[in-house]
Amino acid sequence: LNKKMDISLAEMITLEKKLREMENTYEDLRRKTKLQAKAAASAHKQADQLVSIADQLEDHALEEREAANLRNTACARAKQSVENFDAVLTSTETQLAEAERAAKEARELAIVR
Repeated sequence: LNKKMDISLAEMITLEKKLREMENTYEDLRRKTKLQAKAAASAHKQADQLVSIADQLEDHALEEREAANLRNTACARAKQSVENFDAVLTSTETQLAEAERAAKEARELAIVR
């Protein structure tokens, strides 16, 4: 009977030791899982922030593209206006030269008569 009790006691001690090892393993895994969950939540939050920043950058890029298109249109119109003004200036200068020549001829004719 003592031998059976000793064997049972030894088995119980072995089982308690295994139970403690399993509990320690469980707690270790639970702690690691908790840390991993925190890291995942942090990564998720950071990813959300990065998506938000990317969206803002996209919006700014679109606004800048629209502004650049408007500047290009304004530049093209300004160039066209300058060309138009140059044409008007050239025509006006030609008309002025013709008028001055005609005036000179008229003066010369008036002096001769």
